[in-house]
Amino acid sequence: MDFAEFLEDNTPDITEPNAATMLDCARDLKVKSDVDFNSSFQQANGTVHFKYSEQVAGKFGSGNVDVPDSFKIAIPVHVGGARVSLTARLRFRIGSGKLGLWFDLLRAEEVEHNAFVATKDGIAKDLGITLISGTPA
Repeated sequence: MDFAEFLEDNTPDITEPNAATMLDCARDLKVKSDVDFNSSFQQANGTVHFKYSEQVAGKFGSGNVDVPDSFKIAIPVHVGGARVSLTARLRFRIGSGKLGLWFDLLRAEEVEHNAFVATKDGIAKDLGITLISGTPA
């Protein structure tokens, strides 16, 4: 519910897939976890073998559409700055019977650095000066 409300509040920023698709995903998300566990014990030599595998799959909507692995947003990095495209990886996990849902922004530090450099260069050009990054000698 929190994720759906977050997406609803930020629909103008979602560019791909479209905001309506992301909202449908958040509102009608179905996640299934299949776990297989096997163990064997060799009495002759005392060897124990364990095998554990888990598959988590997410679907949404009546047509059971796969949940997108990622989505794109366009936001200004700095107040008043140009909108910059960022990719967000959508992540979800089931643990202790509860669903955890979050997103990770890819290369956010690089995008922030590039926006800073673009802002700095724009100021220098507009003022007709050279800006020095760091401490002057």
